[in-house]
Amino acid sequence: MKSKFGFVLARTAVLLLSACATDGGAYSGTLVLEGRHIYSSGDILNGVLVIVDGEVILEEGAGVRGSVFMLGGAAEINAAIDQDVSVVGGDIAIGPEAIIRGDFRVGGGEYEIAPGATIEGSILTGPASNVELDDFFPRVSAAERLVQLLPWSLVLAFLAYLAARTIPAALARVSQAEIEHPVVAAAMGILVGVVGPVLLVFMAFTLILIPVTVIGVVVGGLMVAYGWIGFGTAFGRFLVQRFNLEVGRSGSAFLGTLAFMILVDVLSIIPFIGPLVSLLAATIGLGAVVLTRFGLRQFVPATDLIYNEEYEA
Repeated sequence: MKSKFGFVLARTAVLLLSACATDGGAYSGTLVLEGRHIYSSGDILNGVLVIVDGEVILEEGAGVRGSVFMLGGAAEINAAIDQDVSVVGGDIAIGPEAIIRGDFRVGGGEYEIAPGATIEGSILTGPASNVELDDFFPRVSAAERLVQLLPWSLVLAFLAYLAARTIPAALARVSQAEIEHPVVAAAMGILVGVVGPVLLVFMAFTLILIPVTVIGVVVGGLMVAYGWIGFGTAFGRFLVQRFNLEVGRSGSAFLGTLAFMILVDVLSIIPFIGPLVSLLAATIGLGAVVLTRFGLRQFVPATDLIYNEEYEA
């Protein structure tokens, strides 16, 4: 029964993820951090192209189905850009074959526009460029946001399914710390959330510790995901008891995490309240993971320890 349920879950997730991964670039993007990257005729980049450093050459016949944001490095564009090109730093050259169907905005760096280049929008430089943070994170409708978040909810749900099968005791400890000690977990989550990024930034300034910084960022993301799964596991137990479901421990974790993440995604649409709920849940989850040492031990508050010692005495 359980193996059949797992097969159905896997097949459902594959179908849903395949349906979400359209050619429209809703979940696509290209981030260039270093090196030399040449995109020749026929190469189409779906979504946003972000250039942090390195060199990017978009030859004639290539295309970007989205916007181009440049924070540094160098770029040569002779391709078709469907939306805006925004430059904060670096050197960019717009070639004679380039077609920019949006605005060309320059808030910093150096630029050159060759004769013959087509810019259908406006050319804005200096303060008039209005290159803001919103340009890097375009606003989407509520329906689009929910559709974009669905694959991540499915991924977390499957991670919960695997965790419930492989490390059920550890997962239960994290979930217990989140539900029974949310205040302590939130305090620890805030501490880790403030100190952790500061340490990573300091390490990033030293060349030899850059790989450690990358590993730290990945571990931090996994810890937050672990916390989400802990909440989802608790929510799954509630759903199983409430509706008398017979899906097993792993199925309960899957359904609970999926339902919990969808609920959080829906709440995130509400201004102020939604982001606050998401941040609070992530903070409590992160703190619970740290307090339980990734679920290796059960968290017992110091007050309980003192009470037990006095009682035994």
